Amino acid sequence: MSELQPTVDLLTALAEHAAHRPHAIAWRADEPRGSATWREWAGIVERLSALIVKAGVRPGTTVGYRGTNHPIAWSLALACARVGASFWPLNYRWSARELGLALEALPFEISALIVEGDASASTHEAITRAFGENPTLRARMMDRDALWADGVCDRSQYETVRRPSGATVHQNDDLNAPWIIMSTGGTTGLPKQVAHTRWTLAHNARQFLEMTQLRADEPVLVVAPNFHVAGFSALTAAAIATGAPLQIASRFKPGELLQSIGRGEVRSAVMVPTMWRALFDATRRYKTTLSPLRFGICGGAPMPPSYFDEARTLGFELLQGYGMTEAGPMVTLMPPLTLEADDPRRASAGIPPRDVDVWIESPQGRRLPAGKSGQIVVRGPQLATAYLGESSDSSKPFRGDVYLTGDFGHLDNQGFLYIEGRLDDVIITGGENVAPAEVESRLVEHPEVSQAAVLGVADPHWGQKIVALMCPARPAQPPTPSALIEHLRPQLAGYKLPRDLRFCDTLPLTSAGKIDRPALVKLWQSLAT
Repeated sequence: MSELQPTVDLLTALAEHAAHRPHAIAWRADEPRGSATWREWAGIVERLSALIVKAGVRPGTTVGYRGTNHPIAWSLALACARVGASFWPLNYRWSARELGLALEALPFEISALIVEGDASASTHEAITRAFGENPTLRARMMDRDALWADGVCDRSQYETVRRPSGATVHQNDDLNAPWIIMSTGGTTGLPKQVAHTRWTLAHNARQFLEMTQLRADEPVLVVAPNFHVAGFSALTAAAIATGAPLQIASRFKPGELLQSIGRGEVRSAVMVPTMWRALFDATRRYKTTLSPLRFGICGGAPMPPSYFDEARTLGFELLQGYGMTEAGPMVTLMPPLTLEADDPRRASAGIPPRDVDVWIESPQGRRLPAGKSGQIVVRGPQLATAYLGESSDSSKPFRGDVYLTGDFGHLDNQGFLYIEGRLDDVIITGGENVAPAEVESRLVEHPEVSQAAVLGVADPHWGQKIVALMCPARPAQPPTPSALIEHLRPQLAGYKLPRDLRFCDTLPLTSAGKIDRPALVKLWQSLAT
């Protein structure tokens, strides 16, 4: 398969929009200045470039950012591209202990660490945990809002940026150097670091543009956290590439988001299933509609097929996608206007872009035919090539230009991908393989279940028996286990049905916002009756 060329890399796109569409809106945000045009944004990025160089940032070093969604995150990323530095958005949900462990294991140098005020104390504690009283990194910490004030200046100064004295910026044009570093969960609990280049993210932007046909007049919501690739890249990168305005939200607040959608400030969005569920519920509570949206993308976890129908009822099309940090995130996406009501492909995560190969492998590495389940394998120009600090060899997920996802699924005869879960999450009960995600997606389709998690627990007869933990939609009136089994029975083979069900207030989550499966066992045991 020949490699397609990106339309343009994001730093070049910024310059082109500033030159040809200078007064069009580049972003809006819930921060004091509210918005910026493309010319204004280019000026902010140029000034931030000079400010970070003056602070000691050099080509090959890394700028860290720890804070909620804010225009400075994407501005700093573009400034780092100009300088030839990398940009690392840190998980602001990490505890001081988790951040300290991540800092201690870093395979790169941090030349500046920009921190939102609320995260300052825990960041100081994390640095002490990682480096003791060594003052070097602490001295490199910069307050986010102070840096933003210096970078933005007064609106009258946007178009004639004044560089700080003593700072000279030589624009870096290396498209293959590490640029955006994203942390992803490791099997030991320590995050792995994935580096994307301007080139791989340019491919991602082109792929999302081709798959969604995003237009320059369609504002894109940015509400997924900036430390997730779906928040930092995905439609966000596509919007910058094509010139669509970004609507940057620091927090997910369904009521405020509904108002923004109603004002026409959002036409598309990428969110995880729990966020879409909350938005659906708020839409019904306020007796309004989501018809101003043209489409939304659901990723991060399998989407219940009923969400597709519910979105149609509320006035827009919800597309399931599948991706990962290592792919920046594009792997597959359901193209708009593909599905009809009751289409069985509603359970699919779609098809890959035309320059991406996806296939299924057996444990022995043999390609499997349509309908057979195995490991999902990806090849494409948007892929990273290794984890930072680790060599690529046959025992790693990166195998040359191929990535072994560790996810379990199958393709149908038309090439649509169906995700069944993680390979290491698969439950073997009585010799049959069961993917927890399949059972979970059916459970949450029951109107009285808001969240569900399925796990396997040791059983002398079955080896593992399937059990389920659920959060009821109405805690005071949970559904009966028999009603839930009757709901599942027409949809699943008998060996996939949970043999025990328990209710809880909340499900344990990782710092990345996904179900913490090891913690489920402890929760299950604590709920024993």
